[in-house]
Amino acid sequence: MIRHNSLFVRPPFAVVAAGIAVVVFVAVIGITPGSSSNTSQMSQFVSFWWSRISPRGYAQYMLAHTERFYALDGARFCSSPQDRYRAWQTLLAETDAESLFQHLFETGSPAGRLYALIGLSKLDSPALEPLLSQASRDTSSVQFTNRIPTNWIRLPLSELVNREWLGNWADSLSSMPECAT
Repeated sequence: MIRHNSLFVRPPFAVVAAGIAVVVFVAVIGITPGSSSNTSQMSQFVSFWWSRISPRGYAQYMLAHTERFYALDGARFCSSPQDRYRAWQTLLAETDAESLFQHLFETGSPAGRLYALIGLSKLDSPALEPLLSQASRDTSSVQFTNRIPTNWIRLPLSELVNREWLGNWADSLSSMPECAT
């Protein structure tokens, strides 16, 4: 029988696993960017990682729950993975984009319904006409701005439903470049 007299004792598995977990946790926290916005740090952390791990799921959630719509020139601004512009572009790029936008219209907030109509307009969907008719009677309010610095106003969805505007906003959202993050 051969005996090995080693100078090093192998540490227990739990200690090694815990050490690796701490290093990974610190690395993840360290590369998550902070922000000076009024949202909580935890919310920013979740949004940052969710938008990268599951872009489609995050996009659906983000647009369904948003209360604001920015009507800004897409060529002048860039979008990060966790904002509503990138969420809209993510859904537009999906193979089942038309059904995703229809579902968003049915289940989303008033601003989410506006993003859905813009998506259906961009896709030149036959489902757009009946939804436009429905939205033209919708008095739910949307926080809306079309300028910088932002001056938010509340408008009924019915006042924002205009085929020409939808087309212009679709072109603007489509042309928005991604920020270097």
